[in-house]
Amino acid sequence: MMKKFLIVLPLLGLAACQAAEPPVTEGAATRDAMNKATVTYNDCLMSAINTVEIKDKLPPALADEAFATCAKQREALSAEVLKFRRIGYPNEAEDRSERTARYSVTDLEAQIRERLLAIAAKRRLGKESGA
Repeated sequence: MMKKFLIVLPLLGLAACQAAEPPVTEGAATRDAMNKATVTYNDCLMSAINTVEIKDKLPPALADEAFATCAKQREALSAEVLKFRRIGYPNEAEDRSERTARYSVTDLEAQIRERLLAIAAKRRLGKESGA
């Protein structure tokens, strides 16, 4: 009996080391999708601000143009934030969840806008100085 136990014990240890990963929950998958949508939106905005034609536009107008260019990515992000919100607060009124999702994206945009304005100002100064 002891010999069988000694043979089985290492096998149990090996099995424990190769345990399957826990399944991904809906919340974790949605959070990952939301994070991916955030990166996609940010990348779109950074690309747009670096390629928008300067002409005689001031930095705020350039930033507005970048936001307009990335409206599709913004909607995708807003949809992912709403999905995530509905998982966390399933009993919340849907209109409240939608407002909260919109406000969350708007807060993010306020932070990104500062970077866009800085990039736009730098590009404009470069154009004015002939660089």
